Amino acid sequence: TRYSSERFPSRNAQPTPTFHNSIEIIAVLEGEFDVMLAGDWRTFGKGSLLYLDRLTPHLTRAAESVDGLHAYALVISLPYLTRFPELRDMAFDTVLTGGEACEEIFELIRWGYPRFNGMNAEMKTGFATMLLGAMKKNFSLHERPSKKQYTILLDMAEYISEHYAEPITLEVLS
Repeated sequence: TRYSSERFPSRNAQPTPTFHNSIEIIAVLEGEFDVMLAGDWRTFGKGSLLYLDRLTPHLTRAAESVDGLHAYALVISLPYLTRFPELRDMAFDTVLTGGEACEEIFELIRWGYPRFNGMNAEMKTGFATMLLGAMKKNFSLHERPSKKQYTILLDMAEYISEHYAEPITLEVLS
């Protein structure tokens, strides 16, 4: 999604929580916006790069003004993560910093986003691979805390994602 002053919810809007079995990368090229992480609102401005891990509840809203806001939120779903099996047990930091390292990611996003709808499946996989590859090159991965509990949640989310059209009971999930 490309957020701009026309599309981004205002600070007065009631934002809808987001929680998904995908990773999300948010890049702020101009302006600023707020993200609620772990119950706290934080403002991110130009040059901010965020990595929202799988199953991380978050909310977004415009900061004081949406004027001049130019940000991208890229949701990378499970099929595109197959080349990065380490992302099952590891994650990047939520807030990524690093000047040139971030600029490399921004450059890929500026190139790929306008072309994404015209890409075939192989090109979309390639774009996601380039983006995650650049992140892996420039930023360290770390183990998630409480790995066992997280793995159980991931397994349940993956099962629900694969079987959403079928009856799902607590017994099946357990």
